[in-house]
Amino acid sequence: MTPPRLTELKCPRCQQVSWVLESDYRGMDGEWVPYIERRYACVQCGHHGPGWTVGQQSPPEFLLQPHDLYPMTQTAFDYWVDILRTQFPTHPALARLGTTFRPRLPEEVEAMRPAHERTHPVVEMQDQDGARRADPDPRVAREWLEVMKAGDTLAFRRRDGSSLHVMFDGVTHSARWLDRTGTVLAETSGMDEQTARQAMERYLSADAK
Repeated sequence: MTPPRLTELKCPRCQQVSWVLESDYRGMDGEWVPYIERRYACVQCGHHGPGWTVGQQSPPEFLLQPHDLYPMTQTAFDYWVDILRTQFPTHPALARLGTTFRPRLPEEVEAMRPAHERTHPVVEMQDQDGARRADPDPRVAREWLEVMKAGDTLAFRRRDGSSLHVMFDGVTHSARWLDRTGTVLAETSGMDEQTARQAMERYLSADAK
């Protein structure tokens, strides 16, 4: 399920505009249903069914503000706050406006970037199916490790270009550490899950060695 967005819809019968808070991918399975196939009710003419066309949509990160990875300008944030206040005056985010609901400005993110990169030296984690997680932390890495099956792999890519690859043969784990050119710096096999977890946690820290 993706974050809900302020979405402007036009009724297929009377062409009047309505606003909804709607996710692009609804439900835990994340299945995409085109908006024109979704059923909505028109308060103007009473039509209830599909065929609605989409107008404006707020950025997916709007209701997640302040978000360190997805900043917004003050102008863009204020624009969507005005629409939220007009269309959904009782939305709980409005009660937090100016405190815990405010934009993370691009200049704030830029100022925070050096500290963020020091704290998160691994920029991405990826499994054998292509699933990715940006700036993974040890908790998430442990969860992915625990559900590995025979033949599965996890790859961690650092900002310096090096990478760590952890493989599971169904009984034990092996690991290979590569530099930015693909040269093997170290490798090992026969690790139990605890040792593999410790290796990942070390790599996720500031000390790759």
